[in-house]
Amino acid sequence: MSVPFKKSIESLEDRFVIYAEAYQKLMREPVENIDRLKKAFKLSLITFQTNIDSTMEQLDKISKPILIMYGELDEKLYKESGLRMVTSLNTKTELKGYKNSHHLMTSGKDRDLIQKDILNFLNGLKW
Repeated sequence: MSVPFKKSIESLEDRFVIYAEAYQKLMREPVENIDRLKKAFKLSLITFQTNIDSTMEQLDKISKPILIMYGELDEKLYKESGLRMVTSLNTKTELKGYKNSHHLMTSGKDRDLIQKDILNFLNGLKW
C-alpha cells in the first residue's frame, strides 16, 4: 500500500469523481448526481486525508516489518509517499513498485505477481 500523503481535498474529490463515473459506467447506470455524491462524501474525504497525515507523522512508532506497494502507472505521488514511509519507519521495510499497475493493483496485469509478493512477505514473517 501507499497513500496520498499531503494530497489536497480538491485532488481527492477529482479522483472520487473519476471512480464514481467509472463505477456507474461499469454498472451500466447513468452518470448522474456526481455533484451530490461529491458533497455527501466531502467530510469523509477530509477525515480520510486527516487520518493519513496523522499516521504518516507517527510512522516512527511502527515496529513490525512493512511491505509498501504501489503501481508505477499511478500518480507519482504514491511512489513519493512510499519513499517517505521508508525513510520514516524504524523497522524492516520493503518498497516495491509494479510497472504494469495503476492504483487498483490487485485487479491489474501485475495481480499474480502482487499476490505472490504478499504471500512471500507474510510467509517470511516470524509469527
